[in-house]
Amino acid sequence: MRTWSHSALRTALSGPVTAQSTKTADANKAAQEYLAAQQDYLALLQQLGERVLAAGKTRLEQDPKPAGIQEVYSAWLEATESVYEEYVFSEEYTRSLGRLSHATARLIRHTQDSLEGVLKLLGLPTRTDMLSTQRRLHEIRRQQHACAEHVAADEFLALKNEVQALRQELQNLKRAQADNEEHE
Repeated sequence: MRTWSHSALRTALSGPVTAQSTKTADANKAAQEYLAAQQDYLALLQQLGERVLAAGKTRLEQDPKPAGIQEVYSAWLEATESVYEEYVFSEEYTRSLGRLSHATARLIRHTQDSLEGVLKLLGLPTRTDMLSTQRRLHEIRRQQHACAEHVAADEFLALKNEVQALRQELQNLKRAQADNEEHE
């Protein structure tokens, strides 16, 4: 009988926990990167809002007596859209948006990996397990449907043959009856 030393047993049991700790640390780092990217992006949106408001205000101050609300709206739209368009196509904005998008993707990936590891440690089904089960169920349903169609076709053919045989038997009985009536 094999005897395990205390340190060997602890090492064997802590392997999965250590791996999970690494996954969790990676997810935490991804979360921090995401929050930093989000803060930068929101700061840029705030700057954009301030610039749009300033441009709209400047444009409206140029024409102190607009003819109506439609003219005010058109002037505001003209001034603010050009600022917005210039800003959105700037390298600073696209870089910030790209950083936020990549940080979001990394956060999702690391969070899913971390969650998958925790679920495995707890002996619960993971996302991968669920997807695998869904694929297998789909394949079983597909096979079942194909089998049902085959069985239905076989049953239909058997019923068709039985009806044909019954029609033949009915004709034979009618002939026999007609022959009996002629002989009587």
